[in-house]
Amino acid sequence: MHAYPRWKLWLILIVLTVTAMGALPNITSAPSWWPAAMSKPMNLGLDLKGGVHLVLDVDVDKAVARSVEEEISAARHALRQARIRYRKLDSSGQQMIVVIKEASELAAAGKLLVETFPNYTLEQQEEGRFLLTLSDADADEIRKFAVDQTIEVIRNRVDALGTTEPVIVKQGTRRVLVQIPGYGDTARAKSLIGRTAQLEFKLVDEKGDLDKALSGSIPPGDVIVYGKPQTVNGKTFKQPYLLKKRTELSGSEVSDARVSIDSRFNEYAVTLKFNNKGARKFDKLTAAHVGERFAIILEGVVKSAPVIRERISGGSAQITGSFSPSEAHDLAIVLRAGALPAPVKVVEERSIGPSLGQDSVEQGLNSIIIGGILVLIFMAVYYRAFGMVANLALVFNMLLILGAMSMIGATLTLPGMAGADHWHGGGRQCADLRAHP
Repeated sequence: MHAYPRWKLWLILIVLTVTAMGALPNITSAPSWWPAAMSKPMNLGLDLKGGVHLVLDVDVDKAVARSVEEEISAARHALRQARIRYRKLDSSGQQMIVVIKEASELAAAGKLLVETFPNYTLEQQEEGRFLLTLSDADADEIRKFAVDQTIEVIRNRVDALGTTEPVIVKQGTRRVLVQIPGYGDTARAKSLIGRTAQLEFKLVDEKGDLDKALSGSIPPGDVIVYGKPQTVNGKTFKQPYLLKKRTELSGSEVSDARVSIDSRFNEYAVTLKFNNKGARKFDKLTAAHVGERFAIILEGVVKSAPVIRERISGGSAQITGSFSPSEAHDLAIVLRAGALPAPVKVVEERSIGPSLGQDSVEQGLNSIIIGGILVLIFMAVYYRAFGMVANLALVFNMLLILGAMSMIGATLTLPGMAGADHWHGGGRQCADLRAHP
């Protein structure tokens, strides 16, 4: 009879000791000197801990329309470089509309547009009008990317809440499932996740007539955008602004956003830090328009329209607007995480109370303990020595799984607890094999 190698005994002992240390925080509080990697209990899933369950629908067609709209600046630049004058440059859905002024420039304009936009089909219509339509393959790719990008943006926002093990996955072609275990504020979760956080900087048209624009005569290249509702003398109104349609800077050029205190009014604000490209554009914008106003627009609402007093070369700006501390914090989160590529709509909402999760945990633990004890007793009585060996292996197996799941930060769910029954059955099958070779 050969002696069992001592190194194997030491290896088994070390593995059991490490896993026992990892499993201990699930039973009682770990001592202060316990290793950090082994001092956290296992994460509980949404079905055990409670939390928020949301299903979001991504407006992927808006993502396509926005992508086409962003191409307008490229068309404008190309036409100006070629000194081709145009009467109209606009977009609608999957199409871009270009109207050329001079008939003599139509051939050159058509050739230029085909070269500039190879993924569009060009159709020449009457009165110098060109219709460019984005190809279906490119549009489908934009839709797919919009959903994937939405998942990443939502993940960054949810991670900023400090929650553990959120579930954020794609459902179908345009929906996203979001589950946040242990988070009970459904309203705040919906507000934080569903905000598009589209941030834009536009110049105010100082020469345009706002009254005429409000009556319907909007100057070419301008747009009317309203501020947030204000109440004066018991009446609520929204301040209108006549802005240049062109977006000078956007949220994609923001590298950081932090909550700050506005020293002028002693109120909460959000301070933005631009990336290198954004800082250069902001520096150039403020240098060229000293004495003019520029509007900071968030989600289609003018938050502020300050006057550019001097050139700002530091690459930072500030958004004010009578924010509460939580509003400023949430706004900083969504701006730092990035804007959603398209609006999202909550189509399914469920809030799972923690009391249900606690009941499930207690019932599951009771069933595991009682079932485990009964199986161990039966195996020891019926299979004797082989049953004791199988019992010992089963206990070690459960200890290894519990310790490993705790150390790697895995999540326990109801199906996982039900899997304990399979461990018991596996131990019994092991005893059967040994008792009846």
